[in-house]
Amino acid sequence: MRMSRKAVAACVRWVIASLVAIGLFWLCLWLFHFAWFSWLPRGDADRWVVAAAFATVTATVVGAAMAYWAGRGDRADTPETRMGWTVRQKARASRNSRITQVGRDLRDPWR
Repeated sequence: MRMSRKAVAACVRWVIASLVAIGLFWLCLWLFHFAWFSWLPRGDADRWVVAAAFATVTATVVGAAMAYWAGRGDRADTPETRMGWTVRQKARASRNSRITQVGRDLRDPWR
């Protein structure tokens, strides 16, 4: 079974988002453990704790932004989707079948 281009692109976006978040975590962990800032604690264990906390917060913020980017690519960019109007329909009928579709705008209950 082959994956569609859209599915492959979504997988690639999620892999990129994950790698960026993980890479940034390790970069921040390394930077704040080995960089000598005057406000950082002097003890080795304390430096690891501060570095891990800073790296976790930074990777979480960047990871959230990357997850937004990765998940956003699944939607079509049309005026209808930008305004929140989306419809996805799938139907199957045989020769003697009849399909009737009725709909209304659910945001306006008086229509």
